[in-house]
Amino acid sequence: MKNIVFYVHRTGLLGYFVNPICSFLKDKYDITVLHLDKRNGYSSHGNGDYKTIDLSDYSIDKIQQTLKNLAPKAVIFLGFISIYELLMLRIATDLGLKTIYLEHGIYSKETSSLPLNKIVNKFWDTMSKNLFFLRLYRNFIQLSSNPKQEKRLFKQCIIKKDYSESKFSKALFFSDYGYRQINKLFQYDERHVDFICYPLTYDNESFKELDTLAHMPLTENKNAILIHQPFILDRLVNWGYEAERGYFVKVATEIEKYGYKLTLLIHPRENVKKYCKMYEASNIIIKQNINKKEYKEYSLAIGYYSTALLYPVFLHIPLLIIDYGDKVKAIDSTFYSLSCSLPIKVSEESMQKNDEFIKDYIGTSECSFEHVAYVLDKNIASL
Repeated sequence: MKNIVFYVHRTGLLGYFVNPICSFLKDKYDITVLHLDKRNGYSSHGNGDYKTIDLSDYSIDKIQQTLKNLAPKAVIFLGFISIYELLMLRIATDLGLKTIYLEHGIYSKETSSLPLNKIVNKFWDTMSKNLFFLRLYRNFIQLSSNPKQEKRLFKQCIIKKDYSESKFSKALFFSDYGYRQINKLFQYDERHVDFICYPLTYDNESFKELDTLAHMPLTENKNAILIHQPFILDRLVNWGYEAERGYFVKVATEIEKYGYKLTLLIHPRENVKKYCKMYEASNIIIKQNINKKEYKEYSLAIGYYSTALLYPVFLHIPLLIIDYGDKVKAIDSTFYSLSCSLPIKVSEESMQKNDEFIKDYIGTSECSFEHVAYVLDKNIASL
């Protein structure tokens, strides 16, 4: 079978998005996932659908040789912002390999600024890694087929945020929204772009079940769910856990004025026992890893710009976008234009926009696989 390669910063990101797609692709391709788990301080995760290679200690020569030996039909990327992602893109391009950008989360003003926040809040750790990456990049420039061009493109991409001369062979987006945001940096023409929809469920049958649930009436119980993000764990904000607790207690108090009881759905990477202990004296319920169908038990969803909010949006649950610290502002969350305010009022116009949004943006892993497979089988060779 032919090879394909995925590059991710860490294998912990594979579970909710890449693994389902790989489970479909494995019968047609041998899949290799390249990652930096050791360099990022994480343990590796994988499954039987692919093999993994940690590039943390690899030289440019060894990375190039690895890609030459694999000779993949394409190298698939989930991001482009970091120095190392650009380095891997330029190495693949210099070797004449086809590259694919696969959108895996919402790119917005927040997501583009959070890496800078991370540099500020994890200064020494981040600087140490980036200095290592910069040395690698310098070695690549020296070994590349066109050092002068690669040096110019590095400055153009990293400093000027202009990727117009360093494009992927193909860019796959969930919807027109992601395309419009990212295309400001890349300036793709139409033949280099396709749309795959966000995979809300694994297969089409599960999607039908969730769609049936979406058309059921909203629960009359005044339960609200706040969908948490690990900003503190990832040191992307200046807050600590006590400050976060104080803020969430205020949110709970505010919605209680309208009869709502708050459940805090903490991120899967957070310590659930820690949160239960911290909030035991409050009226906030702590949960983690709920079934998608359980969202229908809530009549209000609260959160930020995360793709996790697509579940309540799909289930027609009113959505309230809130601030988080001094870095994540509700006013900047332009992706979710369907947010509501207290007291909850949802207009017919808003519901119509919601339906159009769902039709344009949400699908299944099975649908996403079909698009990716089409690009790999028939489309990318012509580019």
